[in-house]
Parts: sequence; C-alpha cells; structure tokens
Amino acid sequence: FSETTAQALVDCLITEEQMVYYDPVLMLAIPRLAIICGLEQEDGLLDLTRDPALLPPYFRPHTTALSEIKHSLGTLAPDELVTLKQCLASSLDPLQSNQDEENQSRATNQQ
Repeated sequence: FSETTAQALVDCLITEEQMVYYDPVLMLAIPRLAIICGLEQEDGLLDLTRDPALLPPYFRPHTTALSEIKHSLGTLAPDELVTLKQCLASSLDPLQSNQDEENQSRATNQQ
C-alpha cells in the first residue's frame, strides 16, 4: 500500500492534507488504487500469469474477476485510466454526479 500511496500523491489523486488528517476517503481509495496498480504490474503480487496459489489468499477466489478487470484496463486509453483512478480515489460517485448534472440541465431547460 505504501507504493500505491506514494504514487497516488505524485499523481495528485490524494493530498498530503488527506494523509495528515486521516481522511476517511483514503480507507477506500488506497485499497482500490492498490488493486489497479497490482493489475498494471507484470510481476507484482497480482500477477495472474502465475499459479493462483501464489496470489494473496484474499484474491484467490476472485481470479476470474481480476482477469476480466485486467483485460478491461488494457483496453483503456491513458486518459481514461487516469479518470478511472481519479474516480476510485474520490468520495464522489461519478454516476451520481452525472445524474445530478442531467437533472440540473433538465431543470434549467424547463425554466
């Protein structure tokens, strides 16, 4: 997790202030980002080309889902991957944000 945290700080996905004040958002953001980072690495802890018995125990039952996620990550453009990481590091639900924007747009158009 420390590598993920360091990279998230460099990429401005999280802030020093969040770290100092133990922002609860980090309790979800860092593990989410760690999974993505693990799947991006060729020889990391989540290397799905190895024997599943070598994966951390928590991930062993989820190899199929992890493989699908890794495949999907490979189809993303670099800017889409950045957007994904920003969403994973955020406390905001991007789907809810889009719905709020659509509702606000409709309300403005009705006036």
